[in-house]
Amino acid sequence: YNKGLEHYAKSEFKEASELFKKAIQENPTSDAFYNLGNAEFSLGKTQEALDSWQSSLKLKERSDAHVNVANVLALKLGKTEKALVHYQKAIILEPQDAEIRYNHAVVLESLSKLEQAAQEYQECRKLGMDVDKNLRNVLAKIAGKLSK
Repeated sequence: YNKGLEHYAKSEFKEASELFKKAIQENPTSDAFYNLGNAEFSLGKTQEALDSWQSSLKLKERSDAHVNVANVLALKLGKTEKALVHYQKAIILEPQDAEIRYNHAVVLESLSKLEQAAQEYQECRKLGMDVDKNLRNVLAKIAGKLSK
């Protein structure tokens, strides 16, 4: 497992992937599956990465795996509704993580769930993230809908 991390740190993703697979055969842990997913994703193997992150989540709920799954579902596969579930689970695990909340807000906004997006942007602001422009834009969209 540790050798896999070393190879991953050097951007040697194929080697890292093989070493994480060996580690999983010996001791299947959430961390090993998570890192295998990262290596597979870096190799362009999107479905294999998703499968590994899902295996990681079966062993242990973790925000980083939920975020990776959500990002791939939303940005690569266009499955934004499914992505929302994973962002919500990540927020439950890490409620003070502004970046997770921001990604969640962006996806909500893309689905025209504007009131929810505005709430998430406000949470981001409370957590110190500069989202004034995003919040202004989504509030303008809400005002536009109300004026129709």
